Amino acid sequence: MRNRPNVFFRSFFARRIGLLVAAASIVFLSAPSVVTAAADKPETKTPKRAAKSKSETKSDAVAPSTAFHPAIRTTASPTGGQSVPVNPPPLLWATTNLGDGSYAVRLSRDPDFKTADTIQAGGVRWAMYNAHRKLEAGRWYWQHAIEKSGRPTEWSERHEFVVDASADNFATPTADVMLAAVPTGHPRILARAEELAALRERAAPQADCTALIQRARRLVKVPLPEPEKAKPVAKGKTAFEEKNFAKWAAKAFAGDFVEDITVLAPAYLLTGDEAIGRAALQRALFLAGLDPDGDTSPKVSDFADGACMRAMALAYDSCFSLLNATEQEQLRRAMDIRAGRFFRQYINKLESRIFSPHIWQHILNEAAEIAFATAGELPDARTWAAFVYELWLNRFPPIGGADGGWTEGLGYLGTNLETMLLMPQRFSALTGVDFYDLAWYRNAPDFHVYGWPAGSVNAGFGDGDHDSKVISGARAYFVETLGRRVGNVRAIKYAEAARAAGSDSLPPLLVWHRLREPSPKPTRAAAPAELPPSRAFRDVGLVAMHTQLGDAKRDVFVAFNSCPYGAFGHMHPAQNAFNLMLGGERLFANSGYYIAYGDAHFKDWYHHSRGHNTVLIDNQGQLSNSDGWGSIVRHADSGAIAYALGDASPAYGDADLTRFRRHVVLLRPSTLVIYDELEAGHDASWSWLLHSPARITAEAGGVRLRAAIATGQGQVDLYGSTPLQMKLDDRFDPPADNWREKKRGGQVQTYPNQWHATVVSAARTSRMRFLAVMQLRLQGDTQRFVTPQSEGPGSFRLGAWTVQAGLDPARPASLLIKRIDGKTALAAGVPNLLAGGQNHPILPAETILVEGGAVFHAPDEHQ
Repeated sequence: MRNRPNVFFRSFFARRIGLLVAAASIVFLSAPSVVTAAADKPETKTPKRAAKSKSETKSDAVAPSTAFHPAIRTTASPTGGQSVPVNPPPLLWATTNLGDGSYAVRLSRDPDFKTADTIQAGGVRWAMYNAHRKLEAGRWYWQHAIEKSGRPTEWSERHEFVVDASADNFATPTADVMLAAVPTGHPRILARAEELAALRERAAPQADCTALIQRARRLVKVPLPEPEKAKPVAKGKTAFEEKNFAKWAAKAFAGDFVEDITVLAPAYLLTGDEAIGRAALQRALFLAGLDPDGDTSPKVSDFADGACMRAMALAYDSCFSLLNATEQEQLRRAMDIRAGRFFRQYINKLESRIFSPHIWQHILNEAAEIAFATAGELPDARTWAAFVYELWLNRFPPIGGADGGWTEGLGYLGTNLETMLLMPQRFSALTGVDFYDLAWYRNAPDFHVYGWPAGSVNAGFGDGDHDSKVISGARAYFVETLGRRVGNVRAIKYAEAARAAGSDSLPPLLVWHRLREPSPKPTRAAAPAELPPSRAFRDVGLVAMHTQLGDAKRDVFVAFNSCPYGAFGHMHPAQNAFNLMLGGERLFANSGYYIAYGDAHFKDWYHHSRGHNTVLIDNQGQLSNSDGWGSIVRHADSGAIAYALGDASPAYGDADLTRFRRHVVLLRPSTLVIYDELEAGHDASWSWLLHSPARITAEAGGVRLRAAIATGQGQVDLYGSTPLQMKLDDRFDPPADNWREKKRGGQVQTYPNQWHATVVSAARTSRMRFLAVMQLRLQGDTQRFVTPQSEGPGSFRLGAWTVQAGLDPARPASLLIKRIDGKTALAAGVPNLLAGGQNHPILPAETILVEGGAVFHAPDEHQ
């Protein structure tokens, strides 16, 4: 059992936290808590958008960063004397332009590195090191250096860490030992020659393997396309559109080839049918004959380049016995050009980048397939394979942690599924070590159970997360496979529910993965209904709260985001944002559409804070890079109450925002309370945002908003520390223009307008408080909405609950919620809480929940 680190540790997070502490009719009201509005034309002014940080441009030049997870590493890890969660820990440092040099590393119990048992390595070509042995308990010291001929070795500052009994042991063979296990003959990627007889016997009764072979036999007769098919047919109106049309055409062209070969290559291994094998080679040799710097180059489409690498590697290795010497050389030469280009670009670079989406999605695995297919046959292939092995050990998961989350969101996690399954299967086969034995793999099924319940849309906050609630066959298989390995029955039930709802079939390489996967019998584990109804995935900044986990039609699902990785790639600048789902559908949730990455609608709405249920300062959103980060600092669940506190204070860059803490409280079964603490270094305008796919209406005489969808409805009463004004509209700026004529079901998609409420402080102020009380009703619930009854400044009674929030910004922020019977309560920012007949003292940096005599403490934690 292991808990792999993400190479940034809690003490570092704590230090960071310490350092960073549409036009409408508008009516101003004298009371600080009410407003009215009517829909009219949208505001035309585009809000200021933060520029991309220098640390995330194409250059790897490093600029000063306030990020918790900088886009490009500037410091060594582990350091500072912290305890490491895995033994041995991966060592990382900032990359340097080595030229003809290399790195050296030394690791020892001796701070002077003079003892005989000091571990030393030289000639290291990448900025990472895995010791590949269990370290004895105690304090360890390490350094790295740059080695260059004729120059003295200059060691870095000394770093230290502690190995204690809590560290999970995970010692792996060295890269040389792993490479020695690679067969010298072929096949070796999808299977070894000696495995084929058993795999064929196992595949015979399996319907998906039979379907794979039948599909392969049909492909034998399909003619190859002309190279011109790689060029775009559509003409763009701008350089941006032209570039994208070329990218999509190349991606589709090469994608068709690799899709065919992922059917033909495994089918040939299962049948030995020469016609199938030659059909695979025909396609691979066609790709080998293309100009690698032409339409399928990474400058046009890295997807196309990666597809060419995979197609050639799988055909070459699986059908090697059908190749003559000339064909072998032609394929090796073409693979050498493409894979060599990739590894020259990314060795001594990729390891220091917190994340490169397309590479971790697929390109790393595709390039690795060439490396392993040609190890011993191309001069650099063994080095390539060693780099991939060390990188996977050192950096996976690159944007997740032990809790099983993925910062790009559940939608984009799906683009990584094949790589996440195929890579550990390969390394496990070569080393005899279980590479699925990661805390991340063990917990990833529950990230789905909570974040994308079967029958529901998912939590949101990443590209494409709004698009569908259909769970793919690949995702269901991923969750089930990992669940079976550790006896997680809820994961198996999740997959069964997804398939029952209409999941599609498995892609060919996952059919093959399943063919090779052992199927242990699961042991007893909690079903969804038995699980805690909320969970915080702190590593990625997501809290999922439910009222009926496992029954989407009766569930109120609150997703809250405050992510320590910030917002780059397919992540959104949505720190301290919430999405609210009723009966599996979105009621109040992030808005806009993923039409094309980087177009106007994407940049200035969909991938902008203004498209999320968060806050703007002076009409400015959060940074769209790793500096724009947040964190979940508190979480607790008593049963009747689920609670989370997010801190997005670092997320706004140079906006001069100094504090944004959002308290999110789900009072089960049907009330959501949100309380915001906001401060700036100047008098600012504050905008509280709310979006819905359904019409939002506002009542005259107060800030009361309502929206209804097919599965339920909600009423929001909003209060502030200053008078408020509201803008309400149903348009996007920029509009959701389907300029690429994106299709679904054969039809060009249309993108309906959505509704947006912006509640703004009427007066500019350096300190602002908002309190939102949301009443929620599932379809069929006949209980009427009620008006919160004022019981004093910031104090309201709502049914069985009283809510008291500190709305005076001159006083410390506080939140006190009690059930009328006095037995269930939540308190933050007050010295003590009287509940259940007892007085409970409260620390300044904690929230407590009391229910049924039990006390739940939620102190500030940083990951």
